Amino acid sequence: MKALISLLGLLPLAAQALDQTGLERMANNLDVRYEILRALQGEPCDPAFGDGHCYEVRLTLTLPYDQVDTDWQLYLGLVNPVQSFKSDSLRINHQNGDLHQLTAKVPFEKGQPLSIDWRANFWQLGYTDTLPNFYLAAPGLKAVVVKATQPPADAVLPKDELPFVKGDIPHLRTADDHTPVADGQWYFSRYPAAAPAPLEAVLPEPKSLSRQLGEVKATAFALKAPGFKLPKLGLPLSPNGLAVSISRQQGPAESYRLKVEDKGVAITASDDAGAYYALVTLTQLFDGSQLPKVTIDDSPRYPFRGLHLDLARNFLGKDFVLQLIDEMGALKLNKLHLHLADDEGWRLAIPGLPELTRMASKRCHDPQEERCLQPQLGAGPDGAGRDGFLTPADYQDLLRAAQAHHIEVIPSLDMPGHSRAAIRAMEVRFRRLSADNMAGAGQYRLVEPANGSRYQSIQYYDDNTLNPCIDSTYAFTQRVFSAVQAMHQQAGVPLKRYHIGADETAGAWHDSPACKALIANGEIKDQHDLLPYFLGKVIGQLHDLGIEAAAWSDGLERVDPKTLPGKVQSNVWTPLFWGGEKVAHQMANQGFEVVYSFPDLTYLDFPQAPDPQEPGYYWGSRYIDDTKLYRFMPGQLAANAQQFKDRQQNPYQADNWPLEKPANILGLQGQLWTETVRSPAQAWYRLLPRLAVLAEKAWHQSPWEGPQPDWAGQAQGWQRLAATLGSKWLPRWDKEGLHYRLPPVGVQKENGQYHLRLPYPGLTIEVLPQGASQWQQWHPGMALKAPFKTRAKSRQGRPGRAIEISE
Repeated sequence: MKALISLLGLLPLAAQALDQTGLERMANNLDVRYEILRALQGEPCDPAFGDGHCYEVRLTLTLPYDQVDTDWQLYLGLVNPVQSFKSDSLRINHQNGDLHQLTAKVPFEKGQPLSIDWRANFWQLGYTDTLPNFYLAAPGLKAVVVKATQPPADAVLPKDELPFVKGDIPHLRTADDHTPVADGQWYFSRYPAAAPAPLEAVLPEPKSLSRQLGEVKATAFALKAPGFKLPKLGLPLSPNGLAVSISRQQGPAESYRLKVEDKGVAITASDDAGAYYALVTLTQLFDGSQLPKVTIDDSPRYPFRGLHLDLARNFLGKDFVLQLIDEMGALKLNKLHLHLADDEGWRLAIPGLPELTRMASKRCHDPQEERCLQPQLGAGPDGAGRDGFLTPADYQDLLRAAQAHHIEVIPSLDMPGHSRAAIRAMEVRFRRLSADNMAGAGQYRLVEPANGSRYQSIQYYDDNTLNPCIDSTYAFTQRVFSAVQAMHQQAGVPLKRYHIGADETAGAWHDSPACKALIANGEIKDQHDLLPYFLGKVIGQLHDLGIEAAAWSDGLERVDPKTLPGKVQSNVWTPLFWGGEKVAHQMANQGFEVVYSFPDLTYLDFPQAPDPQEPGYYWGSRYIDDTKLYRFMPGQLAANAQQFKDRQQNPYQADNWPLEKPANILGLQGQLWTETVRSPAQAWYRLLPRLAVLAEKAWHQSPWEGPQPDWAGQAQGWQRLAATLGSKWLPRWDKEGLHYRLPPVGVQKENGQYHLRLPYPGLTIEVLPQGASQWQQWHPGMALKAPFKTRAKSRQGRPGRAIEISE
């Protein structure tokens, strides 16, 4: 009976040896405090790491009882590895990737903290540089997540997800960093005065729209569209509804004309995609009872209007992707780059290679990596809610859904770098077949046992790169390419383009016997030719299958496109302030098809304000908000230096590199990498409304853009777009339950009076005076006295992030 009472936690906490119950008790009671002490540079930092920069962290652990057993390990994820540490009670060491292991030198005493100070590479300027789900393990016991580091299931913002991060977070990287603080005044300066949206407001803005007097009454529509395959778009349909005729006309791809008159709606389109986009426009014009009389002539600015979605780092699920496809179609985006494999997970089942998903789609505490991959990116000891994969049937459902919205899916299973999930899975396969003396055990093995190379990738892995010099690498890639193509064929959706990846490839082959032999045989000149050699081989495999290739620009920079078969797409991801314009124009001039993917403007996982409470990595920009994205001029890359600065908010010089082959600029792609995105709600927070602004830039060329931009026209254009977002799109997302980002309130004080502002109409502003227990709706002229808090509220009553006004 006493043992049962103890298990139920009804006895006073007391010292006990560590068994499974004790480990779970320890995980449930361990108090964790993670505190950034200071940012450092120069002498205290290891010059071999972090570019001479580091920061100092103190981790403090406390138990409310004695714990005599020290035979336990605490595993935690750190974005930046530890350079050095000091502690009398704890030690820490790097495992692989972001995973670190902490062990105890001394036992816990009741209420007495054990602490460790360490220096880590670079800097920490936001909460999301800390990862959740620390966990405890011990020999022979099942690992258990530490409760104090486990985020609430509905957590969206970092401070809610990471309550164990304490204290102030440094704001500046270096003494030369001039990034402003995102306070009420900063927000106020970025928000235009709210304006009503006209009835005919459409996003993306059409090329030409003329308005006639009057409206046309309608409650339903009768579609007459012979020869067109059109999806349901939410328009009410009825045989007795207002007639909508659809016919063909000559014109640019995806173009259409839409005319609304008393007698009905006439659509003429160059192709099915144009007809679809005309109906998308019609849904925006229709308010439920009437349409404005308009004539619209429209066609897209760029043929490639894309979004990259990373499902590898954290798997967001099939339902999320289906909902995303709906939103992309409504925004006239037409390319979905699906990132399905990386170091942290393989997310697409490949028939005949079950280990890729049976083992490498999961993360758990398994140091031998027989059942799963090591936990990374805060996955915890079981990866719950962050792992999974698409079956072939799931993937085909996505293909068909995308096709209905005229979206091309571009799959990517990254290689030769970012391939740890594949490498570990094929090792499990090799060991399984070898143990049974099965023929072909090494057919798809991705490890060369005699390779003595030592390296570390940019994400701190030492075993994540395919070897381009062994035949089994190409047997594996051929098997994967063929399997993915077969899935497309079975779905009735041809695979047109495959994205290889080829980015961030570490020097993993300098001591490979196979690579040395390749060089000695004269097939390549030296180690620098190994990546181009690999790309030539796999692009050739794709070409033989009738598939075009794409890759990230850094992998293609040493490749001459004239030596490659067929067209090759290059996603240029060098920031503009680091020469992105030069890279993009050089590659277009060489003959690559270029898609602008500049991190400082299109990485939608980056923070939306220079504030540690805004989630996301920030290596390429401290913030990308709606305003900044709207101001981007993709047709005048050099002119962007007139308005943007580098990542430390210092001016930079534009390259002014000539663009000799403008037809090779295909368009724009937004990126959502998911290292710090662990739920659909967190994904929508980062995507919306920014995805709508990206769609506007990709479809419509604003008249204010040019070598000498019309800044007044830019401000007016943003005001119109903000009004359209507030009046039409935020209500849509409210209705669909999408957790878009509500903007923090802008606050300005003039002559003792506080003025509060939001960028979008339709939102409510609330204030919480000091000492008050309930939020109050704000109205202009309301008397306010600092300190007070303020926040936005959606039409559905969802509150945004509050900011505090102290003076």
